[in-house]
Amino acid sequence: MMDEKTRSRLPFGLGDIFYGWWIVLACFTIGLYTGGIIFYGFTAFIDPLVREFGWSYTQVSFALSLRGLEMSFLAPLLVGFLVDRYGPRQLVFLGVITIGLGFFMMSATQSLWMFYASFVLIAFGGGGCTSVVFMRVVTNWFRRKVGLALGVMSSGFGASGLYPDGQKNDPPVAGPEVGRQ
Repeated sequence: MMDEKTRSRLPFGLGDIFYGWWIVLACFTIGLYTGGIIFYGFTAFIDPLVREFGWSYTQVSFALSLRGLEMSFLAPLLVGFLVDRYGPRQLVFLGVITIGLGFFMMSATQSLWMFYASFVLIAFGGGGCTSVVFMRVVTNWFRRKVGLALGVMSSGFGASGLYPDGQKNDPPVAGPEVGRQ
């Protein structure tokens, strides 16, 4: 547990902010990223994948089911054990790297099994970036205002659902053609 007097060393008066709040901001940002891309944002790519590869909607949506299975069964049990054994820093680092590798693999997808394998890899990486890990990180930094810190951290995942959905009036998220027909 860190002392509440631990301050960051930043210019422009930002050095008076308790360093734990920077940790909360980092967890918020990672939650925003993983929630927006892995959970909420992927639906924007279903139609382009169906058109590009000729797969059915069921085949493409099955990848989302694989992610759901991983997150509902393995993540709570396995991630809790791993965060206790190896610590949150290693888990988040490996999670972000695994998500990146999964997306890299997905960019080279030429078959349905490769698409599923890359999505399972992304799901496992996302398991390392869940609230179970971030709650452990945040509670290690705070003695007071723990509830506020956890609330701000947890809202990152929820705020990721506010990303634009790719309609005509929305600004582009990942490029001008994402989600448009």
